[in-house]
Amino acid sequence: REVLNVRPILAGLDVWSVQEDEHEELDLRLYIEDRDDSAWDLTLESPDSRVTLEGYILRVHHDVEILDYAISISVSDGREISWHDLTVHVVGVNDPPRIYEMRFNGLLVDYADLNFTFREGEEDVLTVDAEDEEWDPMVYTWWRNDRQIASGQILRYHDLPTGDYDLTLLIDDGSDVTSVAIHVPVTVKEPQ
Repeated sequence: REVLNVRPILAGLDVWSVQEDEHEELDLRLYIEDRDDSAWDLTLESPDSRVTLEGYILRVHHDVEILDYAISISVSDGREISWHDLTVHVVGVNDPPRIYEMRFNGLLVDYADLNFTFREGEEDVLTVDAEDEEWDPMVYTWWRNDRQIASGQILRYHDLPTGDYDLTLLIDDGSDVTSVAIHVPVTVKEPQ
């Protein structure tokens, strides 16, 4: 009399949620159902080389948030084989807003050198463009001496007396804040 072999399957595992910037592992032995065998061969088909299979351990590391994707895992007991599709869902970590452009009176400035010279009695304009990787809405606030002086991407400043000022720009995406210190000397307006 021939003994009927039960095909092994992966059960109860449809989505694997992994955290961005974390090295994640998943022991597939916890999900293999096979009534008549206890040793299996596993193979992996993945469109993403960051997913690896070592023995029964599935490993992944994503340094950025990406869209969900599917991988396929086969389970074989030496006589029967089954394939299981698994969705990998990468949960993003909030990244702070990042400034990609700053202009002073319409001219592009080097973000690494934030020293501007304002002219006494003239209007000066600082414009900032930032981006948020998660597309969260951003709030821009400008501060001088712990007092908010403006909000929005544009700071218009005029009538500052001669002296040195330290401004702070805060860009808040609701979860994280980028802070930028800006030193502003104000010089006497040159006679025309």
